[in-house]
Amino acid sequence: MFPKYLFSILLLFIIITTASAHSHKVTLQLSWYSQFQFAGYYVAKEKGFYEALGLDVEIIPFKKDVNLLNKVLKEEIDFAIANESLLLKRNENISVLYALFQSSPYAYIKNSNITNIKESELFRSFKQNKINTYSDYLFTNKDLINSNEQIVDSFKKASLRGWEYAYSNIEETSMLILNKYNEQDLTKDLLIHEALILKKISNLYLDHLGKIDLRILYNAIQISENKKEKNIGRFVYKSNHKKINFTKKEIQYIHKSKDIKMCIISNAYPYSDLQNGKFIGFVADYIKMIEQKAYIKFTLVTSKSIKELKDNIRNKRCDIIASLSKTKNREKIFNFSLPYLKVPFVLTTKNTVVYLDDLYSLKNVKISIKKGYSLLKKIKKIYPNIEFVEVESINDGFNKVLNNEIFAHIDSIALTWSLLQKNKYIRLKISGKLENTRDFSVAVLKNNKILFDIINKTIISIDPNITKNILNKWMTTQYEKYIDYKLISEILIFVLIIFIFVFYKLISLINKNKKLQKVIVQKNVEQVLMNKELLEKVEKEVTKNIKKNKILAQQSKLASMGEMLANIAHQWRQPLNNINLLVHFLRDNYENKAFTKKDFSSYVHDIFLQISYMSKVIDDFGDFFKPNSQYELFDLKSAFDKTFRIISSQFGKNDIEIINDIEDIKLFTLENELVQVLINLINNAKYELLSSSIEKKLIFISAKKDKDKDKIIIKISDNAGGISEDIINRVFEPYFTTKKENEGTGIGLYMSEEIIKKHMDGIIFVNNKKYVHEGINYIGAIFTIILPINVNNY
Repeated sequence: MFPKYLFSILLLFIIITTASAHSHKVTLQLSWYSQFQFAGYYVAKEKGFYEALGLDVEIIPFKKDVNLLNKVLKEEIDFAIANESLLLKRNENISVLYALFQSSPYAYIKNSNITNIKESELFRSFKQNKINTYSDYLFTNKDLINSNEQIVDSFKKASLRGWEYAYSNIEETSMLILNKYNEQDLTKDLLIHEALILKKISNLYLDHLGKIDLRILYNAIQISENKKEKNIGRFVYKSNHKKINFTKKEIQYIHKSKDIKMCIISNAYPYSDLQNGKFIGFVADYIKMIEQKAYIKFTLVTSKSIKELKDNIRNKRCDIIASLSKTKNREKIFNFSLPYLKVPFVLTTKNTVVYLDDLYSLKNVKISIKKGYSLLKKIKKIYPNIEFVEVESINDGFNKVLNNEIFAHIDSIALTWSLLQKNKYIRLKISGKLENTRDFSVAVLKNNKILFDIINKTIISIDPNITKNILNKWMTTQYEKYIDYKLISEILIFVLIIFIFVFYKLISLINKNKKLQKVIVQKNVEQVLMNKELLEKVEKEVTKNIKKNKILAQQSKLASMGEMLANIAHQWRQPLNNINLLVHFLRDNYENKAFTKKDFSSYVHDIFLQISYMSKVIDDFGDFFKPNSQYELFDLKSAFDKTFRIISSQFGKNDIEIINDIEDIKLFTLENELVQVLINLINNAKYELLSSSIEKKLIFISAKKDKDKDKIIIKISDNAGGISEDIINRVFEPYFTTKKENEGTGIGLYMSEEIIKKHMDGIIFVNNKKYVHEGINYIGAIFTIILPINVNNY
């Protein structure tokens, strides 16, 4: 068996071979005056990122008429920053470490006083072809790489970490530039504005910072010089250095350390969790890499909550915390490493909202955020036109979105994704991602500076691509964990049963409607033949039948049953086609080796969305035919939305445009009956428009509170020419209709008046109106409904 003391000696020898006893002095020459364009380098120097990797960096300010390329080639400076023109020179002794900006900043930044770039051949050719390229290349001499690659590799890693910190702490970094690097007398607002633009063109969230795609370089050379460059890849630096530059004190600490207690937070899957006594998740995998690279071992101390974590800290049970966000109060106790995990904040809305690229377009909306999040102060400054509301939990925020109290909720993608995948909130979706992130670092007690430096150096040495791959692995695992295929199959079966049941009911109602129409015609004939005595009896029977208005309301609905079937068929056709295509894709890719579980999950997810839409259509039509005599509190907009979903297909195919102006008002009345009235009036307008010869067919709908705020006024009008003055006073009479035979029974408007007056304590009337729309004179009928809001009775 290998002796333990020999293993320790071997470990010490391995570490010593990677150590450096002193700092290496290097120089960086800037390509322009100090501004946020060089913030990452300032941060890496001032925050000690260079020092942590054994570098003493001198940042040389910009000087006019200095040839940076020649100075690097002559080894007068070690590193420099260049724009796109570096591609045209392509000296054999130059190596590019990274390209900070993934699109040329000269196409974005204003008030920078830069003029010479517009005279370059590369700029002109790219402008003509509408192409942007990389910019702000960090480059060095290949002789430095050959003689001491460790210096080059450390400078690159520390600089990129500096940029990550600068972009995550824009306000703090701007103040650093103002106080120490501000020969241009820039303002804080101008620096922050510049930072936000540079952050976008650095593509921080698309891939790791500074990545160079050789295909873009090939295209750039071909466009600018009209020739192909086959070996452009030889100018791009590829790191082969994997050693960490530990000091002698750090090596001695690693050799002597035996029991370093590390507190973790469980129940935070997929980031940090404890299952069957085993530490799992992204944080667990990342900590293992730190242990392997730094030759140290941690002892786990589990905390199930923030409160328990605070107790462990207070009782000194922790030397370090595996993952923690930095705050001012926590910085009094801990030193925080560079962030190794950035958890994005996302926007959750109803699933009817389109995806938002950013929040700047939103105005006069309410968005909730969990109480205590430090993010709130930042976003209040960035988005002054949004009203932010604090809530106790993510569930509180989601429920407020569903109840239309707020537009959206902001939270971390981990919590949001977890809840949405559990199908608890199927009417919600992620509709956007903020540029802000919640950054997690390793927190080390302030009295242990050596351990802090060891961990910080190790984090800097870890390839960002490896970090990204680990995170993707755990996010994919989480997604697959919450897919319940049994539930999906049960939902599909349930939807099929509902469809068969509804179809059967519709056929049955159509048959009953035909019989009812025959009875109505027969009653009309009998009524003409009756004498005065019979008429008196009929009047008595009519008085009794007033109590049966609900039955007549259902008959009114049955009269438009044919259109309902057409609407269902029209609204189901597209999702059925989509499901058919997705099923074909699944079948065709089943045996394709490149077809992953993630791809399969994505297709199943899309099928579920289509089914949810179809189910919503069935719910709307089911609610319409379901009798309901209970008053309830509802949103007027939602009642109109339900109305439009039921009738929309018949208007689109007939080129009828509906123009609406509907306020967001809560009513306490009979929602289902109100929808029935709205459908009757809109369908009545549609019939008149189709019967007219007017070319542009319009229906106007408005719904607003009156001046006293206790009533709602709904107006529905058209441009079909109006109702003849001879019959306008008879339109609400039972069985009176101007429609052709078999196209109407004359009870729709009659029942509408009965519902509004006797069931909803309102009034309804009609008159003709002349008006101008888009410079054209029109005449049309306007139906007006006035209803009490009744919210106080709720």
